[in-house]
Amino acid sequence: MGSITKSSVVILIGIMAISCMNILEIGSASAQTSQTIHRPSVPEFTARLTATSLEVTINNQQLTGSENINVNQTKLYYGFRFKDPNSTLGGWEYVPIFFVGTSSYGTYYEASALNQTVVSFSVYNYPFDAVNHRTGISRNGPVDIQVMALIGVEIPTTEQNGSVYRFEGETSDWSNTQTVSTPSDSPSVSNAPVPDPTPSPTVPELSWLMILPLFLGLFTVSIIVGHRKTANLKQ
Repeated sequence: MGSITKSSVVILIGIMAISCMNILEIGSASAQTSQTIHRPSVPEFTARLTATSLEVTINNQQLTGSENINVNQTKLYYGFRFKDPNSTLGGWEYVPIFFVGTSSYGTYYEASALNQTVVSFSVYNYPFDAVNHRTGISRNGPVDIQVMALIGVEIPTTEQNGSVYRFEGETSDWSNTQTVSTPSDSPSVSNAPVPDPTPSPTVPELSWLMILPLFLGLFTVSIIVGHRKTANLKQ
């Protein structure tokens, strides 16, 4: 009986040792996985302000195969911030709006599968001045723009009725500032004269071939009239 007990203890210890080793390996693999996401580079982008929107075009950076928190969820995202360089109201306006750290109201802007990602912001909505916003950013004035890249996973939370998302991953520094101002799609003004939609008819010019017979006819009539007057006086 004693030998059976000792054997059972040895087997139990062996099973526990194997389990501990598996747990350590899983933990080590998880740690390595969370560390394989490299910090994204600062985004390169161009921006233009039209009559109705602010369009930002970003050159996408490639994700490597080793970057992974979850192979099906890790993605490249972008965040934005704006301000009027001439405004006295203060600092940056963030899109999406930061909640705590990199957590945000709403989601970040996911990169497209193409070489570039284009994000358009209506000049009639936030972050521009609108009916319910006083951001100091005018849709008719200059706008400073910076972009940040994020690689990782967005996780919905229960904060603010589920409107807050937590981000897990790596973020770049903010890009250099680009400033755009005059709407590039505003209609141009032409100095060319506008044609009259109902032009008045032109008076045809009389040629000398028509004027000469007319002149001779008038001259003949005047002679005849003068001759008759002379005849009447003699009577």
